Amino acid sequence: MDLVEVARLHCRCRWLIKLDVQNFFESIYEPAVYRVFRDLGYPRLLAFELTRLCTRVRPDQADDGGPGMTSNLVGRGPAFYERLKDNPEPDPYFRNRGFRARDRSVEVRQWGVRRPALPMGSLPQGSPTSPILANLAVRGLDEQITAIAEAYGLTYTRYADDIALSTASKTFDRDQATEVIGKVMHELDRRGLKPHATKTRIIPPGARKIVLGLMVDGVQPRLTREYRNKLRLHAYMLGDKSVAPSQHAASLKFRSVLSLRRHIEGKIAHARRVEPAWAEAIALQLKTVDWTL
Repeated sequence: MDLVEVARLHCRCRWLIKLDVQNFFESIYEPAVYRVFRDLGYPRLLAFELTRLCTRVRPDQADDGGPGMTSNLVGRGPAFYERLKDNPEPDPYFRNRGFRARDRSVEVRQWGVRRPALPMGSLPQGSPTSPILANLAVRGLDEQITAIAEAYGLTYTRYADDIALSTASKTFDRDQATEVIGKVMHELDRRGLKPHATKTRIIPPGARKIVLGLMVDGVQPRLTREYRNKLRLHAYMLGDKSVAPSQHAASLKFRSVLSLRRHIEGKIAHARRVEPAWAEAIALQLKTVDWTL
């Protein structure tokens, strides 16, 4: 669903609950990705290969495996993923090894021989395959939070790592909001996902409400005042013939005029999806800019 459409679902809400998941993509590990491909009908070996292509070990978690290890892949193949279950309790196969599906590494033992923990790959931030794979991997989470939202009469949306729940009800209160947050955090914890404590918020009636960077106080999503002011500043400065684009780019610490131009055009493109008429007016002001200066 488009970002603007997601924000529109929360328009005119009285209460808004916001949560943000830390390292969302990098918290989706190989077993969960493998199960996505298996559920889509791929055979075991192909699902394994695709999982390896779409995941990586985070640099801060990399481990050379220690002495005696010939490869980081020891003990991990299709059979390993088939044994691994995605649940909050230790899998029976690993019950005596203290392994949980949400752990970042896997302890491999073969014939009673101890071996070091092996790093577990996860979805990389910025990869074109990560968003859809992550969404498929957390379908169970979405179903559980949807059930919680329905029990409280809330609208639930998740856009990657950004979770929002809202209601226009006049009987909803802060105590209920606190209960909802506790239940949502429990579901996140069950799947090894951790919310940003400092970004978890309850926005009550009368306070400014922003979802995915858009104002949702009115009937339709709107650009924030800060977003509009920044674009107005670009239009004003670049419209002043005494200020060359190169000067403006240098003052804002852009690498080049081209970088500045792409930045502004990207912001205008986003604004067009939200407030087309206003965005066109800004674009018109910038049409006379000589970007070669």
